[in-house]
Amino acid sequence: MNLYQICSINLSSATAMLYLIMLAMLQTPQPSERFVLAPNTCHQMQSDSLAFKDYYGFYRIQTEGYVGKLQIFYKDEALYGLVEGYPPARLLAKELDEFEEPNYQIKVSFERKDGIIIGLKLVVRHLTITGEKLP
Repeated sequence: MNLYQICSINLSSATAMLYLIMLAMLQTPQPSERFVLAPNTCHQMQSDSLAFKDYYGFYRIQTEGYVGKLQIFYKDEALYGLVEGYPPARLLAKELDEFEEPNYQIKVSFERKDGIIIGLKLVVRHLTITGEKLP
C-alpha cells in the first residue's frame, strides 16, 4: 500500500497515521524481501549494545482497527525498530529513553516504572501511539 492508496481510502485518522508510520519504516526493500518478527532471533550483540539492553523486546501497539507488534533490537551498533512486514528502521538516540527515526521525524520515547521499561510512545506529527512491553 502506498501513500496515495492510504489517502484515498476512508480510514480513521489514527489508523491512517499508523499506516504512515509503517510506510515510514519502509526503507525501499527489494520486491521479494519480507521481514518477519522472530522472537528467538539472535542479533549480533556487541559490547556497545549493553547500553540499549533495557529497550530490547516486543511492544504491543494499538490504534483504531489495528493491533500489532513492534520489535526493538540492536544491530550494527544501533537500535532498530521493526514492524512485521517492513524493514528495520534505525533509531537515533536523542536523550535518555528518547530516540528518533530522522527520515520521517518519528519520535520514540520509552516509559519506565521503578527503573524498568514498561512501554513506549510513538509520535508522528500530531498522532501519538502507545505500546506496552510484552514479557
